[in-house]
This record gives sequence, C-alpha cells and structure tokens, in this order.
Amino acid sequence: YRQGIQPRFGPVGEAYVQHPNSNVPAGTDPTGAGTRNFASTGHAVGGDFLTLFDKYGEEVCGPPITGEIDENGLKVQYFRNVRMEQTPGLPPRFGSVGTRFLELQ
Repeated sequence: YRQGIQPRFGPVGEAYVQHPNSNVPAGTDPTGAGTRNFASTGHAVGGDFLTLFDKYGEEVCGPPITGEIDENGLKVQYFRNVRMEQTPGLPPRFGSVGTRFLELQ
C-alpha cells in the first residue's frame, strides 16, 4: 500500500474460504462494544481487526466472512477480499490468502 494509491483487491478471501479443500471453520464473532455487525454476511469485526478494517475500509477489505479463528496461536479473520491475522502482542496485519488459495489448486 502506498500513500494516495488505493489498492484493488478481488474476492480471494471468499474464494479461499469457499474452496472445498480449505476447511476454514466459521470462527467466533466478536461481540459487545467496539464491534461492527454485517447483516450481509452475518459476521462481525471488532477489536484490533476493526481498527485495521477502518483504516482501509470495506471497499478494500470486503465484509467479514468468518468470525475470528485461532490458527496455531495466530488470531485470523477472513474477509471477502483479504485475510487479517494477529500474533499475540503485535498489531494486526494482512496475511497471505492468495498463496494459500493457489496451494489448493
């Protein structure tokens, strides 16, 4: 991401989650204050992931398509266009979902 240039993402997060071999669980949606619910997908985003989501917006990230998932100690949440991940004690970041999707092919 470069200042002033809007990145363009496609629904690679959605394609990965829906792939029959990905085995992505539904996860647990955050609740309470500091969360945002999306009626279009039935999922919510909150906490540090909401901060990252608000920085880039729904146009870049797409709506959440899973709840939060623990992947071997890494907190992960999938969105239509991206995968967010967070190592405990560190800020959230975008994770590689495109590479994961290609590995399923």
